[in-house]
Amino acid sequence: MKPKKLFDLPIPQSGCGNTQFQSDGITVTLQFEYRLQGKDFVGVIHFRGVVAYRYRDELHSLGYASEAYESVAEIAHSEWCNELQFTGKHIAVFLSSNGYFEVLAESVSLGEPREGLLE
Repeated sequence: MKPKKLFDLPIPQSGCGNTQFQSDGITVTLQFEYRLQGKDFVGVIHFRGVVAYRYRDELHSLGYASEAYESVAEIAHSEWCNELQFTGKHIAVFLSSNGYFEVLAESVSLGEPREGLLE
């Protein structure tokens, strides 16, 4: 397991608010709240070509990839990918106060944030 940070998330030191994880079986969307310069925002991460995902709450996230803290990281040489014979990416995201999200997907991208909170 060799993690590589792909990109940082715009989450300040105060941490992340609520999250919402949605899947239609092929695409996963992870939305997260954060506060920046006195305004509330909802950030979004899109995963496409998803074959599997898993989640651990913050209390049970020992052993997480530190490169994934408030960031999106790729786990190279993933045992999970090998186990499922998947040639795509093993992506990890650790959101403070929310937990550790892992997704096996063909691609990952950041969506445009919007002002407001999750409903």
